[in-house]
This record gives sequence, structure tokens and C-alpha cells, in this order.
Amino acid sequence: MTDQALSKSAMPRMTTIVVVSIALRVAAALYLGNKVTIQPGTADQLSYHLLAGRILDGHGFTFATGWWPATQADEPTAHWSYLYTLFLAAVYGIVGSVPVAARVIQAVVVGLLQPLLTYAVSRRMFDERVARGAALLV
Repeated sequence: MTDQALSKSAMPRMTTIVVVSIALRVAAALYLGNKVTIQPGTADQLSYHLLAGRILDGHGFTFATGWWPATQADEPTAHWSYLYTLFLAAVYGIVGSVPVAARVIQAVVVGLLQPLLTYAVSRRMFDERVARGAALLV
């Protein structure tokens, strides 16, 4: 970020916002732990977990069983994000199939970048006070 995007007077407050942002997200990641289960209304975390495991096992972007109405067993799929699946596969490849590791890494990255990006965009569009408020809300 440039000095114009983050003024020196905003640094202490934004540092606090970022630290709180990271801490809350890491706490949620640790609370979820290593369990990968279907949450109400969605099976996304299980889908990504299984896809990452299949990639590491050499099966590519496939599921072992019919997974979704349009996703047959052992057929390549493009219904799920390639980038996120590859992120999970990379983490699992380094530390093993440890979902909490991926959750903590994601919590730190998002906890850092989301408030800073929100601040930068809001500062450009509005003023310092609104930008800090938007970063705090996010």
C-alpha cells in the first residue's frame, strides 16, 4: 500500500484492526479443528477436502463416487474452484491431511488482506473515518 492509502495516523488503528481480524479468524479455524463435515445446506468443505486428497493420490480433479448430479465417479470436474483445491492440495502435500493447518493459513492471509483491501478501496472512495469503519466491519 502507498503512504497515501494508509496514512501514518491510521497505522496504529489499522494494526489493531488487522490483529483482531486475524485473531478472530484463527480462533474460528481452531474451533473447527480437523473435522471436515457437511455443514447445514452445503457440502463444500467436504468436496474441496476430497478433491485435494484425490489430487495428491494422482486422480486429478475427480471424485471416487458420484458426487453431484453432474459429477460422475472418476470423471474430471470443473464445478469447484481449481485455485482453492490446489491450495488445499499444496498444504496437505506439505503437512499431511490436516485441515486445521489450511484453515489457519487461510485465516491469517484473509485476516491480513481483507481489512487492508477494504480500507484502501474505502479510503479512495470516501475518507479516512469511513475507511477505518469499513475495515473494522469486515
